[in-house]
Amino acid sequence: MGANVRNRFNRHYRLLATGLVAPLAASLILFPLRNNVTSAALLMVLVVVGIASAGDRLVGWLAALSAGLWFDFIVTPPPHARAADMRTTLVLLLVGVAVTEIAHRGAEAAKHANRMAAIVEYSGDAIIGRGHDDAITSWNPAAEKILGYSNQEILGKSAAVLIPKDRAGEVKAIGAEVRAGKSVEHLETTRVRKDGTVFPVSLTVSPIR
Repeated sequence: MGANVRNRFNRHYRLLATGLVAPLAASLILFPLRNNVTSAALLMVLVVVGIASAGDRLVGWLAALSAGLWFDFIVTPPPHARAADMRTTLVLLLVGVAVTEIAHRGAEAAKHANRMAAIVEYSGDAIIGRGHDDAITSWNPAAEKILGYSNQEILGKSAAVLIPKDRAGEVKAIGAEVRAGKSVEHLETTRVRKDGTVFPVSLTVSPIR
């Protein structure tokens, strides 16, 4: 745990240093292009986007601010800076902030998706995904243990193989509820294992949008 905390701490400060120093280095490299502000600005935008795409808010904002300041005072130093160059500096700031927010939200969404995947993976309950065509699209380890089918055997097959013949009407009713955007919770019913045994289950079915 301590090593992980130190690694995250070190990574964060390495990113901060990059956010501060990389725009400065880029500005010095772009100094010969000071007479072509548009080209210099586009290259600086790429630098900011590259740093901001890491998804660390503080680093992205720092990179945007650093790029704007260094671009203003090195690539277009006063008193030669014009209003157009000031606008370019503002664009750099806005691009950095925008890309940082997009990357940060994407990283948070990925973390959330990974957490949910872990919950499904390690749940003791069978969690099964089905498409509109009734084909099974996901199958967690608990489903394999409880129902007897492996992922390779069941994915893509109709969920009808899990349903007793005397429950066909129930399945249609559940399908109608789900298509209407409603959930079916804690339905006491039965299902069929791979070996043919019928066993009782408490079933919850929810639509995923």
